[in-house]
Amino acid sequence: MSKNSLPLDLNKKLWESNLVRFEKAKNSKKYAKIVDSLDQMNKMPTKQHILDKFKCLAANVKSRKERVVIVIKEVKILWKKLNLPIQKGKSRVERKIENVLNKYEKDSRKPGTQDFTNLFNVTDKNGEWLCQKDKAFYNLQMSTNGRAGYCTTIEDTQGVHPRKLKLIKQKVSQDTKDDLNSEDEEQQRVSQDTKDDLSSKDEEHFNTEEEK
Repeated sequence: MSKNSLPLDLNKKLWESNLVRFEKAKNSKKYAKIVDSLDQMNKMPTKQHILDKFKCLAANVKSRKERVVIVIKEVKILWKKLNLPIQKGKSRVERKIENVLNKYEKDSRKPGTQDFTNLFNVTDKNGEWLCQKDKAFYNLQMSTNGRAGYCTTIEDTQGVHPRKLKLIKQKVSQDTKDDLNSEDEEQQRVSQDTKDDLSSKDEEHFNTEEEK
């Protein structure tokens, strides 16, 4: 072996070693994929999508409560985009997101015991549907676990009386605005609570230093 080939062999081994370390880090709990907003999807998300988004937010949003509020907001926008009636009440959506997070915590203790491939569903099946195609899309998504069907941005209004369509759109729009305003207020409140907690800790630390 020539002397010139030695650096190449060393570089190759170093590269292979770094690759192995990267793969281990990628599979660790500290690694979080960078994912788009949930409201950019054109179909119902899986529980894994919810989990990935929550973990991705941890890079910039340290408060767990704030991350949950952001995920709730994105889910509600997505459901409006998909024309699916969403379960009423802020706690309904929040509870289902918390269920996913609790399952993840259990899976962290006993890996492989939880399944996140199923759809995350907060649809109110008895709610007001804009048209039959929306219900057919929902049924197709549920029956194939999200593998078939996707939403377009063009609303199909065939078979819906214009007056009823207008009333439904107004109702859905107002409900969504109310929900999003409520989530914005909640996020601001959580953010303020976090700031207050940090300020309180800083003040306690300062007082302790003075006593010393």
